[in-house]
Amino acid sequence: MPSSLLVGLLMRLPRDKAAAYKEEKGWERLTIREQEVLELLASGKSSSEIADELHIAPLTVRTHIRNMMSKMGVHSRLEAVAFGMKNGLIEPPT
Repeated sequence: MPSSLLVGLLMRLPRDKAAAYKEEKGWERLTIREQEVLELLASGKSSSEIADELHIAPLTVRTHIRNMMSKMGVHSRLEAVAFGMKNGLIEPPT
């Protein structure tokens, strides 16, 4: 994912959403598997690559992503990764 795209997205993410997430939901609300999926998304892996790496079905990956996005209050995979980076949940890719 181009860093310029990610930076632009981070700048548009509302601060109040991040504050609400930290206060009401928190990182601990994500399951360990959802955390792993988020980290792999951040590294640029596709759903099928994530499924292969975690030895789970692609549909299971999509379910984890959907649940994670719902808990974070975001509407896309890219927004989930940006939200995770902005809030220190995952490290930005190098």
